[in-house]
Amino acid sequence: MDAHRRRRRFVAVAAAAAVAALAAVPTTPVRASGSASTDGAITRARPDGKLVPERGVLFGAFQDLDSRWTGLRSEKRAIRRYERKLGRKLRIDHHFYDWGQSWPGDFERWDVRHNRIPMVTWEPNGVDLDDIVDGRHDALIRERARQAAGFGRRLFLRWAHEMNGYWYSWGGPNNHDPGTRNGPSKYVAAWRHVHDVFVREGATNVVWVWGPNNESVPFDSWNHWRSYYPGDAYVDWVAASGFNWGTLESWSSWRSFLRCFRPFYDDYAGRKPIMVAETGSTTRGGNRAKWVWNMSADVRRKLPGVAAIVYFNSDPRWTIAPRSTGFGALRRVANSGYFKP
Repeated sequence: MDAHRRRRRFVAVAAAAAVAALAAVPTTPVRASGSASTDGAITRARPDGKLVPERGVLFGAFQDLDSRWTGLRSEKRAIRRYERKLGRKLRIDHHFYDWGQSWPGDFERWDVRHNRIPMVTWEPNGVDLDDIVDGRHDALIRERARQAAGFGRRLFLRWAHEMNGYWYSWGGPNNHDPGTRNGPSKYVAAWRHVHDVFVREGATNVVWVWGPNNESVPFDSWNHWRSYYPGDAYVDWVAASGFNWGTLESWSSWRSFLRCFRPFYDDYAGRKPIMVAETGSTTRGGNRAKWVWNMSADVRRKLPGVAAIVYFNSDPRWTIAPRSTGFGALRRVANSGYFKP
């Protein structure tokens, strides 16, 4: 499972985003209806849906502390050890799969037996979006759909994430026809096709998680995350990836959790349940323990539509392992009532 451990494009992406931030702002977002607090946060109750807690946050992680996949048995041991140190079970256990890899399987069944919700990120590496739409991969898609239906339990599926960047082959910037900006429309068509195959095969236990990056690269209106949204009928949860780079790089600065996710949140609060699918903070340039604690406060007070947070615990820059900076704060947050709905 090589793909699940590479946080791919870090320097190039954020550097480009930092430069692009000086450019024109994309078109005005569609705001969710509902009352607003004095600081402008949408306070409308979160929508109902599959696996959505009425209140609070499902806490999970992508757990690979040594950034080296060493086999299913050892990874299970690593998760159990981490949970013992954390003082609780992860509610969401995040797994990555390449296009040709089989899922769900033993790992997901093990999660369910231990009261975790599996989340699968399925990556169509090197697969042409037009070929997906034209049905050239339907045999493989049907096989995965039948496996998912046979699994018989709810699981999150995040297909072809962070599509509003250039670091993956399925990203919109990599899929334009000559002379066009039709990468987003190709992505939407491919998402709908995969979704429809799953529905036809009876995989209604799959919970569809649409997951752009919290910054679009390039920072142009055609490439905004809204351009990639497949439609309410095709999405159960919306999710975003976003990291605090601190002063790791010359172009980066310390960013709060709220600053990382508020623009995305404001586009979808009250419309769909919201997940933070990947996040983390460096220790460079600020206090990571305080960052984690403020994340908890911001979610409670300003981002009540966030119903799940999945920490990306698989990169030296973000990992919060036992005895590392911020673990005490993460443990306190994870064991608070709001994070144990």
